[in-house]
Amino acid sequence: MKTSPLPEIEALRAEVHYLRDSVAELEDRLAEFEGDDDSWAIWPYCYVVSAWNAAHRCFHSFHKIGSKWSLRRYNRRLQRAARGQNLGEMRLT
Repeated sequence: MKTSPLPEIEALRAEVHYLRDSVAELEDRLAEFEGDDDSWAIWPYCYVVSAWNAAHRCFHSFHKIGSKWSLRRYNRRLQRAARGQNLGEMRLT
């Protein structure tokens, strides 16, 4: 006596078939890109994105260093001002 498969199993099988077809399509598209050496395809885009990310990291590291220097300069100005003023006056402000 055969019983019909559960609808969930059928849905999962259909999803597996769909995913296999999608993977096959993506592999075909990738093979087209890799086989065409003279076209721009996707690889130059990857290089541009990685260069952009590297420049972004460099900018942020320089910005961080610059902000540390400004903070040190600001602290030095406060220390010079503290030497010139009475400490009681500084606490009131």
